[in-house]
Amino acid sequence: MKFDVAVVGAGPAGSSVAKFASEAGLRVIVLERKKETGFPSPCAGYVSKLVSRHFSIDKACIQQEVKNMRTYSPSGEVQTAGMEGFIVDRPLFDNALGRQAKDAGAEILKDARVTGLIKKEGHVRGVVYKKNGEEKEIESKVVVGADGIFSRVAKWSGLQTQDRKEIAICPQYEMAGVELDDPTITETYFGVSYAPGAYVWVYPTGKNSAKVGLGIKKSLARMKPKEYLNKFIAEHPTASLKFKNAKITGTLTGLVPVGGPLNKTYADGVLLVGDAAGMTDAISGAGIISGILAGKLAAGVVSEAVAEDDCSEEKLKKYEELWKKVLGSRLRRSLEKRKIVDRAYSSDEELEKVLPWTWITFKEFWKD
Repeated sequence: MKFDVAVVGAGPAGSSVAKFASEAGLRVIVLERKKETGFPSPCAGYVSKLVSRHFSIDKACIQQEVKNMRTYSPSGEVQTAGMEGFIVDRPLFDNALGRQAKDAGAEILKDARVTGLIKKEGHVRGVVYKKNGEEKEIESKVVVGADGIFSRVAKWSGLQTQDRKEIAICPQYEMAGVELDDPTITETYFGVSYAPGAYVWVYPTGKNSAKVGLGIKKSLARMKPKEYLNKFIAEHPTASLKFKNAKITGTLTGLVPVGGPLNKTYADGVLLVGDAAGMTDAISGAGIISGILAGKLAAGVVSEAVAEDDCSEEKLKKYEELWKKVLGSRLRRSLEKRKIVDRAYSSDEELEKVLPWTWITFKEFWKD
């Protein structure tokens, strides 16, 4: 099979590339290793309303519309800031984005595990994949790695992969019977004894239900991830009151990169997008909008490259220049704040001091 673009991974970033490249008239195939697109994620599911500029958001995906974020500092001080968006069901959300890519003309191949890259005279020109026990090849002018935190496309193409030391471990529960103050307010909690290296989130999914999770950095942890989450639910002086009659209805654990973007996100015939490129915010862990925006930029660059029959490294370099203009400042700021806040997790007192400068709901965070 021959295509202009082979996208590895059917998450938001991969679907973005597929949708916009297909709309530009390219022949696109998306290879997803799972049998179904749209799968549970440790992501709390917050989606900014900005996403609606690029994809239509299926109402069936939306669990709760939110307007504000409330932050609880280690001392119990509370700060609220506007942050409009939606809490979405990630499997349904990812499926909806995949359908829009398919409707635009992309072919989606599920249960297809990519096992390597096709290289001709040193140039990447497609992928090798296995499906139903049989190994096959797909020729393409460009391969886009949208295959997540430990991207194999990045590894095979000689690009830097994620540093395991700069990864947050994120357990999350779905809970019913939560006594929420206001379902339009997301809540974040900070404390060394609850989430060393990151924070706890309580994101409403309805009037009395929520996703409750946290991130920890392994190098700072003294307990297992779920032990921290259980401790928060049982012992936090404010939050525990909300959970006294709550029940866990679902659970999962995942990994989120917090080390900033890779040093290089392009090679001859290859581009990386989303988590594969390290485009997750190093402070908040948010990555959906960055992945979608990067995917759209990648599609534009690939369209131009295919039209000119030049998918060389020098031609695809433009992609990195573009995403750095759009996303670079925000990702760089968050990475700088990450380095500061990591040192502050020695105590709640130190964390309290730097929190206004290192968390997104404070005005100080946005000052250079």
